[in-house]
Amino acid sequence: MEGLGAELDAAALALMEALEALQQRRRLLEGLLREGWLSLSQARYSLGCHRVSSLQYGATMVPRVRVRARQDPGGVSHFEAVPGTGEDPEDPQEGGGNGLRQRRGPPEKGGAPSRPPPDPLTWFGVLVPPTLRRAQGSFTQGDLEQHEDPAGNVEPICG
Repeated sequence: MEGLGAELDAAALALMEALEALQQRRRLLEGLLREGWLSLSQARYSLGCHRVSSLQYGATMVPRVRVRARQDPGGVSHFEAVPGTGEDPEDPQEGGGNGLRQRRGPPEKGGAPSRPPPDPLTWFGVLVPPTLRRAQGSFTQGDLEQHEDPAGNVEPICG
């Protein structure tokens, strides 16, 4: 009975520490996102709302960072942030589903290596205000903080 009580105390302590870490990360993410939105609104004010809007987005938007998730046989999930390559990671022809598929030409073999997608700030011109760069940095840092775990994995507390 004494061993069971010690195990329950250890599990409760681990749960409280995990909740405290989660709360700290939430506060950090909230602060970064608040700073990003404020910088973005300052950029819209300085440039005018017609210069910073969804009309300036690129025709082909690709992610600059992808989150790769995998799970061990033991049930431990691992997440890692990898830079985006600018190409679609999932081939619709390999899916085997009955949905619509995008037609593509034959894949290039031995072509140029894939390069990272261009900086989205170039959509808004060459000389963008510092507040727009600050907003991009804040959102990027917040996105990486959201997906990074200090240990790089998520373990089940009970089980």
